[in-house]
Amino acid sequence: MATKNVKTIIFLGAGASASDGAPIQSKLFFEYFEHVLTKRLQGEKRNKILISFFKEFFNIDIGGHRNYPTFEEILGILEISIIESEDFKRNPLGASKSSLTEIHEKLVLLMAEIINEKLGPFAHTKHNQLVEELGRRKALGNTSFISLNYDILIDNALLTARGLFGLDLDYGVNFFNFDNDYPPASPNEWNAPNLDKSISLFKLHGSLNWLFCPVCRKTELTPKEKGVCRLIYNPSDPECFCKKCQTQIVPIIIPPTYFKALSNLHLMQIWDKAEAELVKADKLVFCGYSFPDADIHVRYLLKRAQMRKGTNWEISLVNMPTGFVKEPQIIQAEKSRYERFLGPVNDKNLSFDQFSDDPSLVI
Repeated sequence: MATKNVKTIIFLGAGASASDGAPIQSKLFFEYFEHVLTKRLQGEKRNKILISFFKEFFNIDIGGHRNYPTFEEILGILEISIIESEDFKRNPLGASKSSLTEIHEKLVLLMAEIINEKLGPFAHTKHNQLVEELGRRKALGNTSFISLNYDILIDNALLTARGLFGLDLDYGVNFFNFDNDYPPASPNEWNAPNLDKSISLFKLHGSLNWLFCPVCRKTELTPKEKGVCRLIYNPSDPECFCKKCQTQIVPIIIPPTYFKALSNLHLMQIWDKAEAELVKADKLVFCGYSFPDADIHVRYLLKRAQMRKGTNWEISLVNMPTGFVKEPQIIQAEKSRYERFLGPVNDKNLSFDQFSDDPSLVI
């Protein structure tokens, strides 16, 4: 009897990126302001606004302070205020909805900047190691990825699969780059993937290499490059404007809060295709993802797919951090969150590094 090909989906959370040097969400503000102080960037307009915001709202002086609120907490209160058209008495930019929106935008770019600073240029990573090991073991063709991260570590790793294994990267959505009249911008020009020989990567919360034109309603891909960082370092550069209508482009980045704005046309397509892929999957591997309560949209996606599928997946957890051991009560709490929502899971007690070096420990 022929052996059935097992369809596997690998979920990548913040802990997977942390193995390659990305800051985790709970330390984003500390890492960012350490960067600001080290580079002496306190005088830049954007940083002056952010420093004032933290002082007014949380009585935090950035020098030496470590107990920052989380990225999720701050974005959450700002999003509620914007949705309700309300404001705070001590708003450092003045009492207007637009000022809160501006702070929200600056915090999103702050996150993008510190990820870019910590990860640096393209390099061989643990994500590369995982892709190469899966390819060598003939498992890559039956594997898809769902990433909850904004960085492009897994993107760049999967780009190498084209040369190594003849498999294209498919994000599940069309890009401006696919148009015949798209003006060539770089030697990394992107081609539409061959869907018969491709690996799916669904980035549910957006990506640092996606730039959206709100007029044309199209997204440009910046291969191997964190294109959002153009908006940070040189927003007046022509590359920060749509190549068709010259409108200022914006990032597609959805922060990790309860109140995610998932109305973007491209993200809606990606979530739909991710659900369809989950229905077909036999096995789920969660890497560096604690299944937080704030990710109610991810929970909804998983439960919809599970109910459509009609049977449970075989679920494995790869959630041990690299370099230290989690407390037993934290491990049990994470496992319990998964099991009460999705059913039985197998906690492998492995780090992402270990999984990348030998995927057969899990798959």
